[in-house]
Amino acid sequence: MAACTLDPNDAIGHATYGLFLATDYRYDEARAALARALERDPFSAQVHFLVASAACVMCDVDSAARHAARSLELQPDALGHAGRRQRP
Repeated sequence: MAACTLDPNDAIGHATYGLFLATDYRYDEARAALARALERDPFSAQVHFLVASAACVMCDVDSAARHAARSLELQPDALGHAGRRQRP
């Protein structure tokens, strides 16, 4: 929570904290932190990726898929070469 305390407008800080809370099974707190992150920067591919990751941890498949897709819409090259098949 230190990053969020230092800069309450830091969307990445809130999203990262939300992911941490999700891994600690504190789902209500996680959802609140993730919502704060999205309010602060709804156009950040990284925020959407972190929200998708937290949603996976919380077994919220629909939310995970939606935010992962949005992350890729915002930053299509995020996968780099990992998303492409290499030719022999």
